[in-house]
Amino acid sequence: SLSATGIVTPGAISVFVHTDKTSPPYPNNHSDIIIQDNFIEKTSVAGIHAYAVDGLTIRGNTLFHTNLIRGPGTDSSTGLVTTGPISVSAAINVTLEDNHILQ
Repeated sequence: SLSATGIVTPGAISVFVHTDKTSPPYPNNHSDIIIQDNFIEKTSVAGIHAYAVDGLTIRGNTLFHTNLIRGPGTDSSTGLVTTGPISVSAAINVTLEDNHILQ
């Protein structure tokens, strides 16, 4: 798992906002992010996770055996629920293209 005491990382590549808020919704502080041409395999969490982003492109990535277990802190109370190999929530202006999911 990609977690440590008090720290939650819901994706091998994870985009999230740093905030003092303790519950969702969290602010959209990140914008215009591109995640491209990565190979991610055998992660207990999502391969790619993004939350609270305005302007996100996830393109040309290959994900193999990801999101194998639900990590601690990745539940509806935190807003960090990972639903699959690529998990995006509370984001706007999102483009997903040419990603390959292998299980």
